[in-house]
Amino acid sequence: MLDSFQVKNYYIAAGMNAKGTAAALGLGRLLADKVTKGSTEFETWELDPRRFLDMHNNRDFVKARIKETSSWVFAINYPYREDTARTARKVRTSPLYSSFKAQGAVFGQFMGYERPLFFVTDQMNALPDLDFFPATFGKPAWHSAVEAEYHACRHGTGLIDLSSFSKFEIKGKKAVEYLQYLCSNDVNVPVGGVVHTGMHNERGGYENDCTVARLQENLFLVVAPTTQQTRCRKWLNRHLPKEGGIGIADVTSSYTVINIIGPLARDLMNNFGDMSQAAFPFFTCQTINIGYASNILAMNITHTGETGWALYIPNEYALYVYECLTKAGKDYSLTLAGHFAMRTLRIERFYAFWGQDIDSTTTPFECGRAFRVKFEKGNFIGRDALLKQQTAGVTRSYVQLLLEDHDMDTDPWPWGGEPIFCNGNFAGRTTTTGYGYTLGQQVCLGFVKNIDPATKTILPLTSDWIQNSKFEVEVAGRRFPAKVNVRSPRLPAVVAFEHPEVVKYVTTQDDETGVKKFVKKMAMEI
Repeated sequence: MLDSFQVKNYYIAAGMNAKGTAAALGLGRLLADKVTKGSTEFETWELDPRRFLDMHNNRDFVKARIKETSSWVFAINYPYREDTARTARKVRTSPLYSSFKAQGAVFGQFMGYERPLFFVTDQMNALPDLDFFPATFGKPAWHSAVEAEYHACRHGTGLIDLSSFSKFEIKGKKAVEYLQYLCSNDVNVPVGGVVHTGMHNERGGYENDCTVARLQENLFLVVAPTTQQTRCRKWLNRHLPKEGGIGIADVTSSYTVINIIGPLARDLMNNFGDMSQAAFPFFTCQTINIGYASNILAMNITHTGETGWALYIPNEYALYVYECLTKAGKDYSLTLAGHFAMRTLRIERFYAFWGQDIDSTTTPFECGRAFRVKFEKGNFIGRDALLKQQTAGVTRSYVQLLLEDHDMDTDPWPWGGEPIFCNGNFAGRTTTTGYGYTLGQQVCLGFVKNIDPATKTILPLTSDWIQNSKFEVEVAGRRFPAKVNVRSPRLPAVVAFEHPEVVKYVTTQDDETGVKKFVKKMAMEI
C-alpha cells in the first residue's frame, strides 16, 4: 500500500490477503497521513510497493509464488522463510551461479536474486538445500559451515558475491551539486574517492544508505542495498533538477561484484598490482587489470569493517576473473563465503544495514553515524532536522547486546524482534542478531529508549544512562542478561591496519580518542 512509484499522486491500499477488516483502522491512518502529510509516523517498508521489481508483476511469477505465500498467512514464521521460498527460483543469477553451485553453495533469493548464503562442507553434502532450514528457532543446521567461512574472512581470505547490490551511474555537469543535495556526507571528493553516506528525508531519516564513488569529474557510481533498487531509483528521479542536466542509469545487472575480504586480502590482490596502503588507500577506487581482463573497478572498502576490496566486473569478464582470483587464492587459503558469514561479521562489528536495522525513521545520531554528516558543506535534504536533533539530543539509541548465560546448543536463538528490557522495564526491540564467533556469544543489535515506567514518557537518553543500566533480552519467554556496547567492540586485531570506520562507529559518545589510541597500540604491537 501507500504511494505508487509509477504514477505521481496515486495511492494504493490493496492486497490485504483477507486481513483488510482487521487492519482497516491502522491502514487507513497510514494512508491518510501519507496523503495529507507526505509521511507516516511508523516505518512502512513491509507494505511499500517499492520493495518490488518489474519481475514481481510477471503473471507467471505471481501464479507460481502465490500458491506458496498464501499458506504463510496461517503458518509459523520460521527464520529465513522468505529467503528460502521454493517457488519461482533462479530468476536472477550472477554469471558465477553455476560455479558457486558446483562448490556447494546453498542459495537464498533476495529481490529475486540468487545469493550464496553459505557453502556446504563435505559432511553436509548429503542434504538437499532446503533441509538446512528446518522448522526450528534453535541452533541452525548451517552453523558449522558459517563458522568456517567467518574464520576464513576474519583470519585469512574470503570471497563473497555482492552482485545483487543495487548500482546506479549518475552523470552530468551538475552531478556534484545534485548528489550534494541528496547526501549528508560530502561527496565532492577527488576523482577516485569513495564515500559512505546517507540520503535522508526532511525528518533526517534514512531514505537510503549507500556508497558513492567518484569515477570521473562528472560521473559517480552509487551502490545501495539489494532491496533499494526500486526505492533508490524513485528517490533519485524524484529529486532531478527541473532544468535537466543529470543522467541516471540503473547498472545493477551490468556488473558482477566480488568482495575479497580478510587480513590476507591485500597479499592476494598484490598479484594484480600494487595494493599497498600508500598506493591504494582506504575509501578509494581504481581501475585495475586482472589477468587479461582490463578496467576492473576496484574499491578499497568492505561492508563489515574487515580489510578488503570490492571488484566491479563487467559480466563478460566475470567467470574469467573469478578463475584468476581462485587460482591466485590457493596460496592464501581463499575460501568461498556466503551472506550469512558476512552478516555475522557486520553484526559482531556493530554495523547497521538499511532495511534490517535502520530505516526512514532512523537518523545518523541514533545509530552512530553522525561522523558521516557534514553540515559545513551546505544544504542537503534533512539538514535542518538533523541540526535540531544535534542540539536537542536523541531519545533512542542503537546498541549492541551480548547475551549471557545463553546455551547455543539447547536454548532458542534470537532471530530479531525480541523485546529488550532495561532495569526491568521494556525499552525496545532487537533488529538483527547472530552468533559472534570471536566474541563467543549471541549478539543482538537493536534500539533502546529511556521510558519512564510510571508515565510511559520517553525521557532524554545519555551514554551514562545506557552504560549504567541493566539490560536483558527476552528470547522465547526467557530473559537473558546482556552486556551492552555503544561502540564497535574491540575485537582482537589480526592486521596492522584496522578499517578506519571501526574507530569512528560511536553511537552515543563523541570522544573517539581512547579507541584510536587502542587501535594504534594494537597495530604497533603487531
